[in-house]
Amino acid sequence: MRRTFSQGFSLIEVLLAVGLFALVVTALVGVLFVGQEGTQAAGDRVRASFLADEGLQAVRSMRDTDPTLVVEGVHGLSMESGVWAFVGTSDASGVFTRTVLVEDLTAGKQQVTSTVTWNEDGRRPGSVVMVTQLTDWSVSN
Repeated sequence: MRRTFSQGFSLIEVLLAVGLFALVVTALVGVLFVGQEGTQAAGDRVRASFLADEGLQAVRSMRDTDPTLVVEGVHGLSMESGVWAFVGTSDASGVFTRTVLVEDLTAGKQQVTSTVTWNEDGRRPGSVVMVTQLTDWSVSN
């Protein structure tokens, strides 16, 4: 006497197929969320880099307008009527906070550090730091 197990095998095949499908869908959804999170983090880092560079360029513009405007200390930046000026100790743009540190190195030479910070994903802070040195060539050392 020969038995057939075709109904039992069909049920097992269906369960395996459903389990495999669920595994694949879970993996794809995970990859999608991780990809979106990475894209968001990369975009934030690019925006922060632009803000940090803007801080350096603003101080350079202030120096070119009037070198006495660039004073040692921690500053925020503001543009009014097309002119940059120091305001407070930091400035905010959306989720980003920028601080500009001006340090006198020698007569006519200053180091400017522009730091932009933000909260990357609620768990860890992000930051971008750019540094440059400015020289007032009219001052002799």
